[in-house]
Amino acid sequence: MAGFTLKIGADASGYKNELNKMRAQTKAFSSKIGGIMKGAFALLSVGALRGISKEFVDMSLAAQTLGANTKEFQKFAQAASAYGLDVETVADAFKDLGVKITDAATDSKNAYAQNFQKMDFDFMAAAKEDPVEQMYRFAEALSKLTPQQARFQMDEINDAMFRMGPLLIRNRVELAKMVNQFKGFSKKELDSLVEG
Repeated sequence: MAGFTLKIGADASGYKNELNKMRAQTKAFSSKIGGIMKGAFALLSVGALRGISKEFVDMSLAAQTLGANTKEFQKFAQAASAYGLDVETVADAFKDLGVKITDAATDSKNAYAQNFQKMDFDFMAAAKEDPVEQMYRFAEALSKLTPQQARFQMDEINDAMFRMGPLLIRNRVELAKMVNQFKGFSKKELDSLVEG
């Protein structure tokens, strides 16, 4: 047993030297990989930031085109994105709702007006509001219908509105709570994000 212990003792210094060499090589390799990964992460971060800033620019442009409050529209678009909807779909739903409200308010005997009346949607009041408020009012009217009736009414607006169903079928308080979880950017903040 003593010989065995001495043998290990004699080999231990060589083992320690080899272990130290391996540690040094591993450390050198790790630092090289670390540097490579840091570079990749930096590129990924820049790419991700570009993607995020482009998304917010798209939201901002859509809001401007619609005549909607930029910050509020961005929050709505982000809430819709949680359901897999892109900015274009959300903007299309907003646009067609606004067009149909305007048509109904212009001619209270047309088909849109009659349809809105059936669902107890005050399109005359909504016609005086901005697009975000119009959407809230429409969602509130939908929340008082059966799910089947609500889906029908959304489909009457357009396919984009129908696709927004999972977000919209809730009362105004619940919808606002969902939407307000997200941050909208002011034009100044958005310009700063893009510049960054």
